[in-house]
Amino acid sequence: MFLNLFRPKWRHSDATIRSRAVNQLNAQNADEFETLVNLAQQDPSAEVRKSAISKIDSLSVFAKLLLSETDTDVMALLLTRLSQALVMTGQIKGAKSQLTPETHEILVTLLLESQAPAVHDTLFKYVAHQSSLATLALKSPLASTRQQAASALTNIPELEEVNKQSKGHDKVVFRITKDALNAHAEALMAAQAKQNKQNELLKSFSNLVDGQDKLHFVTRLKSLTDEWSNLNLDTQNDDYQTLVSKANAYLATLQEEEAAIQENKRQSDQLRASCEAHLNGLNVLVSSLTQQIQLEANPLSELNTQQNELNKVLRILTYKQDIPKLLELAQQQLDLLARYQQHSPNNDELFALPTSDIEQEKQLKRIQKIIKQIAWPSNLPLPLLLQQLEQTQSTLKQALEQTQTKNSEALALASKKLDQLTAFINAGETLNAQSVIDELTPYLNDQVISARIEKSFKSEIARLNELLEWQSFATQAKKEQLCLQMEALAENASLEPSVLAESIKELQKEWKQLDQQGAQHSRELWQRFHQASQEAYKPCDEHFKRLSQERAWNLSQRKAICEYLSDYFQHLDWTAPDWKAIDQIAHTAKQEWKRFTPVDRSPGKLVQQQFNELISQIDTKINAQKESCAEAKKNLLEQARELLDLEDKREAAEQVKRLQQQWKTVGTTFHSLERRLWLELREISDAVFAHLKQTQRQDNEKAKQVANQRQKQHQQHLQLLKHMAALCENTEVLYAESTLTPELCLEALNTLKSTSLPAPVVEGFTGRIKRVEGLLENPDALDTLLTSAQEEARLVCIRLEILKQQPSPEEDETLRMAYQMQRLQDSLDSASSLSHDADVTDLITEWSFVSFSWQFNEIEERFYELTQEHSLTEASY
Repeated sequence: MFLNLFRPKWRHSDATIRSRAVNQLNAQNADEFETLVNLAQQDPSAEVRKSAISKIDSLSVFAKLLLSETDTDVMALLLTRLSQALVMTGQIKGAKSQLTPETHEILVTLLLESQAPAVHDTLFKYVAHQSSLATLALKSPLASTRQQAASALTNIPELEEVNKQSKGHDKVVFRITKDALNAHAEALMAAQAKQNKQNELLKSFSNLVDGQDKLHFVTRLKSLTDEWSNLNLDTQNDDYQTLVSKANAYLATLQEEEAAIQENKRQSDQLRASCEAHLNGLNVLVSSLTQQIQLEANPLSELNTQQNELNKVLRILTYKQDIPKLLELAQQQLDLLARYQQHSPNNDELFALPTSDIEQEKQLKRIQKIIKQIAWPSNLPLPLLLQQLEQTQSTLKQALEQTQTKNSEALALASKKLDQLTAFINAGETLNAQSVIDELTPYLNDQVISARIEKSFKSEIARLNELLEWQSFATQAKKEQLCLQMEALAENASLEPSVLAESIKELQKEWKQLDQQGAQHSRELWQRFHQASQEAYKPCDEHFKRLSQERAWNLSQRKAICEYLSDYFQHLDWTAPDWKAIDQIAHTAKQEWKRFTPVDRSPGKLVQQQFNELISQIDTKINAQKESCAEAKKNLLEQARELLDLEDKREAAEQVKRLQQQWKTVGTTFHSLERRLWLELREISDAVFAHLKQTQRQDNEKAKQVANQRQKQHQQHLQLLKHMAALCENTEVLYAESTLTPELCLEALNTLKSTSLPAPVVEGFTGRIKRVEGLLENPDALDTLLTSAQEEARLVCIRLEILKQQPSPEEDETLRMAYQMQRLQDSLDSASSLSHDADVTDLITEWSFVSFSWQFNEIEERFYELTQEHSLTEASY
């Protein structure tokens, strides 16, 4: 308390007093300024430090204080005072800052050393030098400041340096500078592209101005100026201004030339209008004459008058430039009118259609000559007279073409008939030749055809007459020969009726052929031949009557077959048909039907149709049944295929057997399909049984391996059992020799516990050793133990003899009977039975538990005789 009386107020222990004292200090005084700096830096009170800071105006002090200050309020005041100091010194004016190098260095140092975000947020905006920004981007302690500095860099060298040094150290700064460098490169490329485009446009401007393309100058000039504007190029460019001035000057020249051209065109149009007015007058005169011709008026009386009017117009137009063509056109019109008037027919003869072909040809030639002489232009409408001439010409051409076609066809047919006539005469077929002559006769009336075939026709007629004369002699002799042959057949009774009938038919056929060859016939020869034919046919008549009766019988049997089939299938129970019997009946009916043949054609055809319908109905139902059977068997095949993937091969084999049984009950299908489906089922069945055999072999191998393993384990068990029995026997021998000690018993018990024998077996051997160990304490119990052990050994032998179905010694009969009675009672109570091998194994194990069994020689020999032939295949413990 007394110390405060002699200290300055700014060193008082009360912060409030120190704060008021600070406000009394003068910053202009060097000592007091030093005091203010120390208080701002070291005073424990934030309020005192704030008061001291409010009195200070030094930028370097503010920077130093910012590096050591931790209080956020004090730091905020420092930043505010620093900003005020910058404004007061004139280094910051509005939004612009003009820091001195010293101030700038202070701010950069402060940003490099301070880790306060507020300091960086306040002061970073005053840093403008690219080198300082680069330093901050690389070394600032705050990542945000580094990133802001990297984003503020614009100079390429600094960007490249920061990008290079930040690689592998600051990914964000590296990315920012990399993006800035890429953007700068793209900007340079865009500027270069813009410059190149500007140069191209200037070159195009120059080519346009120098080339002076009058036709496209305006369009190209507008396109170039529009493109220059769209690219935002400098319109004040000197080269551009020069070229635009030249283009405007040339454009003015073009406009003047265009005005002169338009004036010339206007004058030419006026002149052409005047010429056209006169030309219209000419056209009116020519049209007047032409219409008079088309209306069939007589223009000759007015031709001179119209000619004079036309000449007047022509004289007016002679001084014009286009008049020569108009004069030529007018003269052509006048010449046309004159030709038409001169050559036009003056009667209607040319319009009548002649009936004669020759007259039609003459009239066609006259019309064609008139049309050619007039030579009417195709661009003018035809006058009525010329239209009639054109129509008549077309009609005549069609008529002549039809006549020519008709004559050609008739001539071709007549030539063909003439060739047939020649062929028949060469073949000696006189009747056919005479028929052709009758067909050719109408063609001879036509002059055109007659002139071409008449000579050949007469020649063939002469040949035919000569042939007829020769045939009349030959036919007579041949007919007499046929009469002799037919009479010989009538006298020959040895020929078969069918052969005889065929021979008669052949002779009659030859007689008809001779009749066709000759025009002269002998009635006497015909009657002779006919009488011989009737006599020769009498045996054939009887034969054919018998055949008729046979056909009638066959027909009746076929009708009976149809009736039987119809009745059978009408009364058949189709809900449960015997398809095998139905198929057999249909097959038998078809065989019987073939046996009853031949039959008369007409009634046989009706019966055949009835039989076909019945068989068709039966076959349809049989086929439907076979289709159903086929589908059922296909389903069975699908089920069989699925069995190939069944894991349980025994179950698969059983199911295949069931499927085979179902197959037999389904019924038969079409033979070829039945065979194929059955072979497929056999193949699948064989595969299933092959899988089963393979599985059985694998199971047998596994069972064999298991049996071997169990046998091996059993042998090991027996060896261990014998070893433990020997251990127990050795313990008993040591007792008999009076050398057994409790330690040896304990050792034997430990040995038993360390074995892999089952617990019941270990327990049995443990009991045997403990019984011996008990004798060490109570030797008097030996007799009782031996008696009990001997009784137990005898009982084991008796049980073995019962299992082996062997007799027991007489002295053990009573004991055996008692055991059997007890066993019967136990079996009735538990209703259980043990297998033979399991009981023997148990008895062998029980024998090993009997104490001092080696002492009972007779019983031991009896036991080993009973177990000598026994082979243990499995152990049950």
